[in-house]
Amino acid sequence: MAHLISAANQVKDIQVNLQASIDSLRQQYFKLQEAKDKHQFLEENRFVRYEMLELQELLVRAGYIDPEEAEKFSAEQPYEVRMDRAARIFYEYVQNYAPELISPQYQDLF
Repeated sequence: MAHLISAANQVKDIQVNLQASIDSLRQQYFKLQEAKDKHQFLEENRFVRYEMLELQELLVRAGYIDPEEAEKFSAEQPYEVRMDRAARIFYEYVQNYAPELISPQYQDLF
């Protein structure tokens, strides 16, 4: 019986530590997001931008943050700014990773 109580206490300790880790992970992610939004050079760095988007996607998939929470930061920006950023990310991605998707007309525009 003492072994069962000991095992139950260990499981409870693991659950408490896991929850503390998840809370810490969420706080660190939101601090990174705030820093990225605050400093223009972080937003302009495409590698930081792509990695933050990938991290956001992984955290949403894992269930550590809700999609609404992830959207909260970008929702504070005007619609035009969000669309410009989305278009820039899309075109950078296509140019660097999927150039076969670029329309010949796009090249003529630029």
